[in-house]
Amino acid sequence: MSSRSKRRRIAEEVEYSKRSLPQPKNNTIFPTSNINILVENPVTEFDNNVAMTSTDNTQAEKSIQNVMFPNNCLSDSVQILNNPFIDPENSHVMYSPTIEESFLSFNETSQCDEIFNTRLNLRKWAVDYNIPQHAVNGLLSMLKQHKCFKSLPKDSRTLMQNITKNTSNYYSINPGLYYHFGVENGIKLNIDRSLDSYNVELVIGIDGLPLFKSSSDQFWPILAYIHSNGSVFPIGIYYGKEKPSDSNLFLSYFIDELQLLVQNGIEIDKKVYGVRVRVFCCDAPAKSYILKIKGHSGFHSCSRCEQEGEYLLNRVCFPYLKPESRPYKRTHSNYLTKSSEDHHVGDLSIVASVPNFNVVNDFSLDYLHLVCLGTVRKLIHFWIKGPVRVRYPSWKINKISVLLNKIKINCPSEIARKPRGLDQVNRWKGTEFRTFLLYFGTIVSKSVLSKVHWNHFFHLSLSMIILLSPEYIQYLDLARQLLDSFVEHFESIYGRHLISHNIHGLLHLCDDYAKFGPLDQCSTFPFENYMGVLKNMIRKPHKPLEQIVNRYNEKTSIPKHIDINQDKFHLSGPHCNGPKLESTTRYSQFKVLKSKNAIVKSHIEADSYLLTSNKKVVKVFNIIQTEHKDILLICKQFKHYKLLFNKPIKSSLLDLCCQ
Repeated sequence: MSSRSKRRRIAEEVEYSKRSLPQPKNNTIFPTSNINILVENPVTEFDNNVAMTSTDNTQAEKSIQNVMFPNNCLSDSVQILNNPFIDPENSHVMYSPTIEESFLSFNETSQCDEIFNTRLNLRKWAVDYNIPQHAVNGLLSMLKQHKCFKSLPKDSRTLMQNITKNTSNYYSINPGLYYHFGVENGIKLNIDRSLDSYNVELVIGIDGLPLFKSSSDQFWPILAYIHSNGSVFPIGIYYGKEKPSDSNLFLSYFIDELQLLVQNGIEIDKKVYGVRVRVFCCDAPAKSYILKIKGHSGFHSCSRCEQEGEYLLNRVCFPYLKPESRPYKRTHSNYLTKSSEDHHVGDLSIVASVPNFNVVNDFSLDYLHLVCLGTVRKLIHFWIKGPVRVRYPSWKINKISVLLNKIKINCPSEIARKPRGLDQVNRWKGTEFRTFLLYFGTIVSKSVLSKVHWNHFFHLSLSMIILLSPEYIQYLDLARQLLDSFVEHFESIYGRHLISHNIHGLLHLCDDYAKFGPLDQCSTFPFENYMGVLKNMIRKPHKPLEQIVNRYNEKTSIPKHIDINQDKFHLSGPHCNGPKLESTTRYSQFKVLKSKNAIVKSHIEADSYLLTSNKKVVKVFNIIQTEHKDILLICKQFKHYKLLFNKPIKSSLLDLCCQ
């Protein structure tokens, strides 16, 4: 055996050994400070420089390491070669390398480590940026021309370690094909092992996804995330020219596995976790398909109460009823016994067999479709081209569009989609309707809409601010009154025949807040975002389901890098322009301070304003980190404030102060 062949064989054995054993945990330590904002008394316009300081972090690490592999990887590799392990070619044969094969010099082993890290980093790069195989092949061909990368494979399939196609998880479901990734597999890949809780609460989302504009090809994915985590993963995906003909057959593999997990739990790292379904998040058509009930255009379509719709002016509507006149609410037992036969279509749903699950109350009323894409879009369309008595002239609509475009430059970074004019409303996404409802709509429309129309829209906006905030549970009854008033006045303003399934659903929205908390915890927003991820995995029209499976296997085969600093603060943009501290303490200046949920930029107007815990508005002029790792914000405080509104409650109670 030549020396080159010997080195190559040893390198392959080292790489396989590392791949076979679990990686030790990274022991990197990061700062653990929280910023406490301190504001002094205001002056005429701005206060003198005010320092906002964090807690002391002298014990924290001064250098942050981003280590993907442990430092003892070299010694582990040498030790592995001296122990018996499974032959990768014959998994049932145990063997032990010879002394000649086990001997490695320090340089050769270090080179093997570098090759292993390079291959893993290339795999991670290809997965993170969704690089096509032909592009990876081109890169590998170019790299192999250099002597340092001679050991890299020629083909991307070897680099990505593509597993031979496993057909056991593919199932034929009329009229298409279904692949089951598994509930247990998804939980093990996404569970946070650092949590003390031994309960796994799943949030499930099911909806259709059209793949191409020129064909009827579509996915019906079953998605989920762990409530304490929020990282969405697929449980199963159906692909076909139309949706599955029977929802029970489509859900059977998922429900069968889920029943076992709910009854027996799941064992991870010698710990047994209990599993339960927290909520199903679906829009109205998907919910009616899964539960086998009447769709949103049916007379008995409401999934929460037994109110029967009316047929007025060529449409089904649900006229407003006083609380004392409303029919009974639906219950889980009524669903099982089919006490309201007109509400059902066919047999009962297989979802009803899941232990400890209520098919009525545990299916949320998704506010993305109910409020943002439903109610808010309907109101805007009424203002633009509705009935003559509620329609506004084009010059007034253009005035709202001009104001929205002016606000664009003052939008903070937390708002992903900047506002667009009402002339583009047909292209607005759900997040744009949400932003208009919560932040901009009541401001840009106040000088345009009539007082009656504006107050009506304001009631909807204020109620949703309450229902989307975790700290406003004391105002839940107020939100219920506002939504009740909104539906009641909708009939007199826009017409009885226009109270659709969505408008009627607002009467039941507060029940979801009482059961699940803020509506963002039971909405389809995370699942709609993941739909885009799935669609980006498709590189060509041929066999899209197989492409999704391959891309997902490539992603999950790479060791997951856990950012243990995700709840801490990140500083960037060093500068030396001040304003500075008067003390002699050594410090560094930065332009940007990032946390998990917010970002502060002293050099950008829109991102430089903060609301303190004692409800003071300040503007950040500089961000400083001392030699002891304290974070200081040099700010000036506003002296004069004016309430945005004072009815039905004061805006200051909701942290909505304005300059």
